[in-house]
Amino acid sequence: MSRKDYIALAAALASIQPPANDDPAAIVTWEACVTKIAQTLAYDNSRFDRDRFLGACGLLAVYA
Repeated sequence: MSRKDYIALAAALASIQPPANDDPAAIVTWEACVTKIAQTLAYDNSRFDRDRFLGACGLLAVYA
């Protein structure tokens, strides 16, 4: 995958992020999906920046 693909994937995941006041199960499910995708991408590419990807998805903002 190219950098452009990673950016598009992160944008797509960010666009479906549930609001903070949404059902907790929806938030946990979304976080699990984003984390698993990041794990898979990191396995595929040793230079993959997991934190940067999670930030682009909006996941790190949840913990900040």
